[in-house]
Amino acid sequence: AEQAISRIERERMTWASGHALALRAGIARLRGDRALATTLLERAECDFAAVGMAVHTAACQLQRGLLLGAAGADAFGLGSTLLANQGVRRPTRFATTLLPVAARD
Repeated sequence: AEQAISRIERERMTWASGHALALRAGIARLRGDRALATTLLERAECDFAAVGMAVHTAACQLQRGLLLGAAGADAFGLGSTLLANQGVRRPTRFATTLLPVAARD
């Protein structure tokens, strides 16, 4: 996984950086480092927003909200609303499929 992420990062494009950061967030989450996963998701969110990838941005917000629990209610709500406004019927399921970072424990 690390090699694949490194190849994505070599693209040196903002959208690729967002994907690489989101993948690294998933790895951090699997390793039990929620703080790092949250930070990486926030950085991915910024990259996706910078290139107009609204759905990916919203998925990052929703996933970050899941990782933060009660403290992330605003991020979760914003991401969920943005995805719903794009026609997504199950925002949490969609975000988890797009960016498999957070999981409900």
